[in-house]
Amino acid sequence: KDLRRKGAHWAQHVLESPRAWIMCAIYILGTVTARFALVTGTATFTGIFDTYPDLVYATCFLDALIYLFLPQICILIIRLVQRRPLLHRMAGRSVVIGDCPW
Repeated sequence: KDLRRKGAHWAQHVLESPRAWIMCAIYILGTVTARFALVTGTATFTGIFDTYPDLVYATCFLDALIYLFLPQICILIIRLVQRRPLLHRMAGRSVVIGDCPW
């Protein structure tokens, strides 16, 4: 039982990158297809550009930052949901299997 528990815990670490990739793909496909980037779309919906038309550049910059840091944001969301340490290593993980024929 202990080995299965540890294996399930380890699997969460290994599957983190594919899950984050899927989340990023869904977000990008959704926002680009719908032409509704999060910050700019919300600002357009609220009508703030009618009052401050130059604010569009700032909102587009914030949307670009979201796209730039989306993998890290998705990993943080996954870790929050799974209640794992947030700032633990954010690099790729690899599986190494050592087999000795003797």
